[in-house]
Amino acid sequence: MKMMLIGATGSLGRVTRQELLATTDAKLVLVSRHAASLALDPTREQAMNINVLDQAALVKALAGVDAVFAALSGNLAAMARSIVSAVTEAGASRLVFIASMGIDNEIPARVGAQGNLAHNPLLVGYRQAADIVTASSLNYTVIRPG
Repeated sequence: MKMMLIGATGSLGRVTRQELLATTDAKLVLVSRHAASLALDPTREQAMNINVLDQAALVKALAGVDAVFAALSGNLAAMARSIVSAVTEAGASRLVFIASMGIDNEIPARVGAQGNLAHNPLLVGYRQAADIVTASSLNYTVIRPG
């Protein structure tokens, strides 16, 4: 299997990368704005400095990729649109997209409902991105960590 990690130098990307290297034999394509800073296992990894909004570059990098893991920050709706379009065009079979807890207003008041979308405008981008992913025809998982 060949997997692309978008956001490979971020906190979730780093942990996911280490877990995949330790528990699978997957080949990894590591995508980040800072990919050049990564020390690579050349037998299993390649790094690419790609802006995910550059859809043509993303499609090209997705050649032969089976699954994509995306953990990003910034303009998430625009990033999700670009990723979904590129993954669809490239024919990758799977997308895992990291969003955030609270985007479905599921946090109970006893835990802290102020963390829900209804009370936290910072979650709007995560909600929009999740909507873009779920409206796609891709085989997807949206993870909403706390």
